[in-house]
Amino acid sequence: MWKMFSVVLCGSIHWLLGLGRQLKVESIAIVAFDLSTEEFKLIDGPMSVAANKVESISVLSGCLSLLTFDGPGLIEIWVMEKYGAVDSWTKHLSVDLVEYPVPSFQSNFFRPRGVSHNGNLLLDSGERPEHLCFYNTKSDRVQYLCPWKSVMDFATYAESIFLS
Repeated sequence: MWKMFSVVLCGSIHWLLGLGRQLKVESIAIVAFDLSTEEFKLIDGPMSVAANKVESISVLSGCLSLLTFDGPGLIEIWVMEKYGAVDSWTKHLSVDLVEYPVPSFQSNFFRPRGVSHNGNLLLDSGERPEHLCFYNTKSDRVQYLCPWKSVMDFATYAESIFLS
């Protein structure tokens, strides 16, 4: 697997997969594991997105989504509007965060890590990825989460009352 983030949607677990040769990623796909049939399938990513720009996979408004990063602060969200239909990938959001001040860091640098249920972007900021912040897509504001403390790792989860 290329990036070790995963999401669950439509009864399947999804991971990003980089396709290419000799460690050069030429295109991306999404590996889906159907939990009911226990079968794998590949879903192509959007054709117009460069593979080396894709940072993360997420779910936005019940749709599979990809977060891309180009340069110090240009971030896009691509959404698959109809699950499994490769031609339904559309650019949902494009935002340039290069002008936002990053407290106590040497450069203005934001990289997407995920998207919340309400569409806010989870970003890491600065040269060091352990400083997290939210970008509110409605108010166009950045909120820093513990800007002077280190976050080593995080994970997505879904609440469940099912016990194994």
